[in-house]
Amino acid sequence: MSETPGDARLEEFLREEIPRLASLYDRFAYALDPFDQGRDIAEQTFNSEVITWFDVLPEPKPPFRDFRGHVIILCLPPSLQRQTALGLTPTVSRRFQ
Repeated sequence: MSETPGDARLEEFLREEIPRLASLYDRFAYALDPFDQGRDIAEQTFNSEVITWFDVLPEPKPPFRDFRGHVIILCLPPSLQRQTALGLTPTVSRRFQ
């Protein structure tokens, strides 16, 4: 599956930010307690950062939903990135192993 020019530009733009965003994403996406205040703060910070980076992204911009989804994919471990690119969730992909 090849990247589109927009994907390559987005990855270059976010390269330095992905590790920090991935840490925030991990804190809220995989939290054991959905009502934990730290989880809520991590989610709010993540969303705020994604909005900020979207606002400074040079034109032409992708739709925000696509931008946020791509950022989330980049925050995933490489094995999950491949499964997501193939349209497989971890649960579905285990069925095919």
